[in-house]
Amino acid sequence: MIFKDTETFPHLLGGPNKTGQNFWTDQPYAKTIDGALMFSLITMGYHLEELVDHVIIQERANDFHEMILHHLATVTLYGGMIVNNAVNPGATIAFVFMIADVPVTFVKFFSQTNLTTCTAVSFFCLLPCWFWTRLVIVPWFTYSVHLYYTYPG
Repeated sequence: MIFKDTETFPHLLGGPNKTGQNFWTDQPYAKTIDGALMFSLITMGYHLEELVDHVIIQERANDFHEMILHHLATVTLYGGMIVNNAVNPGATIAFVFMIADVPVTFVKFFSQTNLTTCTAVSFFCLLPCWFWTRLVIVPWFTYSVHLYYTYPG
């Protein structure tokens, strides 16, 4: 509901932003979308909690250092996005990444049960969602930013 009908929402998800230029309109003095800062702070808090939980509470697994790097990078990116007033594009990309996290959660949940059919179904629902968000929308976003900085205006 926060990003619906806003100028930054990508056309690949049904929004009006066809060129990607709307991500950077009036930067660094852009007016933040109503609710985008709160969305960013809440999701940053979630990722900060994940970092603390990973370091202090969870047992060290074989991917401990990779996950520390992931959590530190995520919290740093959220903090930098907020401090640099890049909340509109940053929150939009955070939302795009969170779309694929929903079916990932179902796959993780069902993989810990004996419900192999539900695991397989949720995994095959994850594949197009992951493909669309991570392999189509994020590269489009990256390319539009490249075009903006290469050919501004």
